[in-house]
Amino acid sequence: MSPSFDHRVGKNGVLRNFKEVWNPQNCMTSVETTSMYEAGGNLLWADMNLGAASRNSEHVINEEPSMQQVIDYAEQLLTLNGGGVSPSMQLSLVYPDVLETVVADVNALFSGGAPSAGKTLPSKVNLVAGHPLLFAWYWSAGLALRDNDLVRVRALWQCALSCTIRVRLSSDPKELIVATMQISEKYTGFQKGMTDNFVTWSKKVMKIAEPNASAAKVATALASKSISYAGANTSKQMILAAQTITANLDETCYADLRMLEREFGRDIMTAGYIKLPKLIQICKGMLDTQSFTFKFSFVIRMMVVTLRQQLVTPSWFTIATMDNKAVDGEKQLDGSQ
Repeated sequence: MSPSFDHRVGKNGVLRNFKEVWNPQNCMTSVETTSMYEAGGNLLWADMNLGAASRNSEHVINEEPSMQQVIDYAEQLLTLNGGGVSPSMQLSLVYPDVLETVVADVNALFSGGAPSAGKTLPSKVNLVAGHPLLFAWYWSAGLALRDNDLVRVRALWQCALSCTIRVRLSSDPKELIVATMQISEKYTGFQKGMTDNFVTWSKKVMKIAEPNASAAKVATALASKSISYAGANTSKQMILAAQTITANLDETCYADLRMLEREFGRDIMTAGYIKLPKLIQICKGMLDTQSFTFKFSFVIRMMVVTLRQQLVTPSWFTIATMDNKAVDGEKQLDGSQ
């Protein structure tokens, strides 16, 4: 399906075009000269590129969003105002973000391949950031189809055909990882939940870091590429934490951390670079014959159980708690430190 114009809503709800609709010839020219092209395109071209293979990919590391995040974005950003309207009415939704995508070969941008370069539209481009919003669009579309809500279906379809797509041509895994880290840092406001957590950031760092380089050297190299985390310049302490995380955790550990974060948020363990390395060191110091993965997963799963039973709140899990310095009794249970 060809894209429509990229729209924004003007006075009296009138849609006004301001961006070029995807043009195959212009796309080829721009990508060949700048390795990038941006225009109004079709949301369905974007492949979400998720799952275990993507998490371990040399190209880009993504995590599936939580279902709650998807539902929140769908309700906040992809809901029509004007319930009870006639199915014949044309209401509009605007996709609230640029779809950041990549292809490794310029011919992937043309559905017919090399002979059709500059003549046809893409069939698939790989999404590298902003996955929760795209999930939210599919969630909203599924609900609209389930409810046979033609007004919402039309609005979401128009939204899909008028989104802005930015595509990069890149076959260099390290170059692409750097780009995704910089994109992540640009998310603010409602998009803040689409930033990388520290675990994902750590995986990316270790993919692009010079092998066996010191933490200080890696931090300096990242700073030269304007790479930061949560708005803070990359430091030696961050790199030491990233090295500890990637050297000790396996996919079982990562899966348990995802479970904890999705249910109780990032702040409890994966937002910063202090608590998680501390927990890793504690588990490594436990005197028993079980593997590190067993011990770490047991601790994380017991945290989930304790939180589900509301014996403590997420804010109770602090460095003081890990050091056995938390206050016993009522204050301990209500999250006080």
